[in-house]
Amino acid sequence: MSQIFLTQAPARGRVLARFEYPDLRVERGYANRTLHVDLSANTIEARPVSEIMKETFIGGRGFGLKLLWDAVTPETTWDDPENAIVISSGPLGGTMQFPGSGKSIVVTLAPATGVPIDSNVGGHFGPILKFSGWDALEVKGQAERDVIVAVEGNDRVVTVEEAPEGPSDSYVVAEQLHAMFARDEADRQYVSTVSAGPGAEHTWMGCLNFSYWDWRRKSIRLKQAGRGGTGTVFRHKKIKALVVRKSGWRPKWTIVSALPSAAEAEEAPLPAKAPLPPVSEEPPAKKEPDKKKPSEKKTARKKPAIKRPAKKKTAKKKK
Repeated sequence: MSQIFLTQAPARGRVLARFEYPDLRVERGYANRTLHVDLSANTIEARPVSEIMKETFIGGRGFGLKLLWDAVTPETTWDDPENAIVISSGPLGGTMQFPGSGKSIVVTLAPATGVPIDSNVGGHFGPILKFSGWDALEVKGQAERDVIVAVEGNDRVVTVEEAPEGPSDSYVVAEQLHAMFARDEADRQYVSTVSAGPGAEHTWMGCLNFSYWDWRRKSIRLKQAGRGGTGTVFRHKKIKALVVRKSGWRPKWTIVSALPSAAEAEEAPLPAKAPLPPVSEEPPAKKEPDKKKPSEKKTARKKPAIKRPAKKKTAKKKK
């Protein structure tokens, strides 16, 4: 199935909103800005991240709860347009020296309970969003029809586009969007998508599917944010997918390139061996066994005798 959709990528839809942003370097794990998209008004804006926000909320779940708090009121319900979906990674997001740095957190109001819920998910979306220059992505409002929110990290452009016609199955959508936004076959590893299948439209426990390109299998793989019904909120807002692309973030150094070729290995001289320590001809001295002292017999302590009072004999009464 994957090969079919890779060669038949649909055309991109009409652009409803466009936002260009300057290139900023990630410093100490922070891009120092968050991306906000309003689907009702078709507006896109960048908001700064203050030092107090970083010191207090750090990132990830903390950023998500902070942005959700600013977006909603005590009367907001999960299906209100002002309810926001926030995706954020922490300051270690995308740092390849730490395990689990590919994780990102999704925060929104849960359909089943109406309270804030967070769900963590793996994949490449969080790191690529960070490499594209954003600490978090907040989407609120409700579109009139299915739309796609795309972040082009290399071109530094964010767009809201009409989604192409077709099924909303996450595997199909991910295959199509990876082929649509990638420049070539090798570029598909730099694209990641977020989508929810048709099941999320008919239940309060719909999940979100985060895609990444498996270069070994040459196909799409999905990771799930499965807690709280985030996919249900996602589809209620008429979001078909979120897409982010940023190439050039993989390190150029690899194990294969660091190894010498066969010709270089033959020409290279063998390293000099370290000299062995001198061997003594005298036999090692025998150690005399340690003489153990005879163990002293332990005298058992006698317990003091307990004198019990004698029982008094009572005369039996004659009937």
